[in-house]
Amino acid sequence: MQVKQFDASQRRDFVLVTRLSRVNRLNWRRVRLVKIGTSGFLFLCKCSNFTCMEELISIRNLKKTYVIGEEIINALKDVSLTIYKNEYVALMGPSGSGKSTLMNMLGCLDSPTSGEYILNRISVAQMSDNELAEVRNKQIGFVFQTFNLLPRASTLENVALPLVYAGFNKADREARAKEVLESVGLGNRMNHKPNELSGGQRQRVAVARALVNNPAIILADEPTGNL
Repeated sequence: MQVKQFDASQRRDFVLVTRLSRVNRLNWRRVRLVKIGTSGFLFLCKCSNFTCMEELISIRNLKKTYVIGEEIINALKDVSLTIYKNEYVALMGPSGSGKSTLMNMLGCLDSPTSGEYILNRISVAQMSDNELAEVRNKQIGFVFQTFNLLPRASTLENVALPLVYAGFNKADREARAKEVLESVGLGNRMNHKPNELSGGQRQRVAVARALVNNPAIILADEPTGNL
């Protein structure tokens, strides 16, 4: 396994995977850059102030293979890694190296061809689509690079949407959504539609939506690109 010091100037497209107790500014220069397996992507973990040894994500021998015509594409080859609670992690690498594929695996948006994936003590590798949807709703918060906000819904309605699928009543949904929006500085924009917000404000709505369910992990694609 190759390990080297990471410099902030090298940062490109990345995915932040974290168990957030509070939002901290990452000290990228104190992070290890590690090449994993044979799939060619780079795994980055924040080691400073790291004291919790409780596993949140455990992947063993994960593989993802696509068959296109007569060609077999090994998007992920025998990947194994462990991520602990309160850790900051980023996936980095060139286009086609497997970042998006691994993110889809971590986010339960896709299932591996083979291998084991334990998320917060739940084995998810061989779950059905409905089971994966329930895990996504309760365990994972997503911050998408393109926001993926509903254009005709208000800021409050966009943030409260995950709570609809979680079975919260309207009063509880609105109360929790208002609390999270206040925490990201959008308490005065709750009734605005996405096209009435700046790019940075839409990014903060996406962050608030990811946090509203108090998920075990946050998966974020360029989460500060518009802030």
